[in-house]
Amino acid sequence: MKFTKNILIIFCLISLLSLASCDTKDEAELIYQVDKYSCTIIGVTKDTEEITIPKIYEGKKIKHFADDAFSNVQSLKRVYYEGTPEDWLSIEIIYRGDPMWKAEEMYFLNEKGEYYLFDSYTYDGKIINYDNFFRNMKCLKTIYVTKEVEEIRNGCIGYNCFVEEVYYEGTKEDWEKIKFRTVADNPMYEADKMYFLDEYGNHYLVEELYFDVENLDLENFLGFDCLKTLRLSKNVKSIVIGFCQLYNLEKVYFEGTLNEWLNISFKDNIYHDLRTYAEEIYVKNESGEYVLVDFANE
Repeated sequence: MKFTKNILIIFCLISLLSLASCDTKDEAELIYQVDKYSCTIIGVTKDTEEITIPKIYEGKKIKHFADDAFSNVQSLKRVYYEGTPEDWLSIEIIYRGDPMWKAEEMYFLNEKGEYYLFDSYTYDGKIINYDNFFRNMKCLKTIYVTKEVEEIRNGCIGYNCFVEEVYYEGTKEDWEKIKFRTVADNPMYEADKMYFLDEYGNHYLVEELYFDVENLDLENFLGFDCLKTLRLSKNVKSIVIGFCQLYNLEKVYFEGTLNEWLNISFKDNIYHDLRTYAEEIYVKNESGEYVLVDFANE
């Protein structure tokens, strides 16, 4: 009886060790290709829900992800990177080699060496070129843009940008000066809400804008879905819409007469003017009161 009991104990120990060994073997691991100067991630051993990507491997900085590096990872939900967002930017990521194509959450290390969810980021510096960001970062919902920014390249990457809110540390006039390499580099290409600073230094949701210029260029206001009302001085003589799409625009108030409105030149827009977007356009009558224009009878 004692002999049988000992055999049972030994069998249980062997089973536990076997299970522990299986668990270790079942952990997904990255596959590396190391050369003289750098390191490339070329694959993952198996499917997994989360993966940790080191900044350094065998003394060499990881600088590349192969195009099909994460092709066999179908269940990926979380990516942990042992570095900062700036370190991530230095990695050359082939388009389909980005693990964030599949993952929902991205985590970086802060100054204390602790992981944090990458749900907000600040554009800072004169020229922004963030090719590795925003393209697939589903968890990134908020962007802050400092007043120092003069040009943005590869800033949002269009349809794969999941940003919802943009806070700009400047005024409407400051925003108009920013250069975008392409329309998709404007963070408002996909964002829903835009905030500027008011005269007191507080952020406000951009639901209404006023322009008092002769030649109005609206291209920097591409995708301002939060913009509901546009007010225009009678000094406005031409308007460039370009790629600007104001699909949620409800009303336009023009401080001139109907004849002055009809004389406004919509440059580079052979198919549409503001009537394409606004539900209602108001001009002033002889008494100086705003009246709704019925273009069907004009």
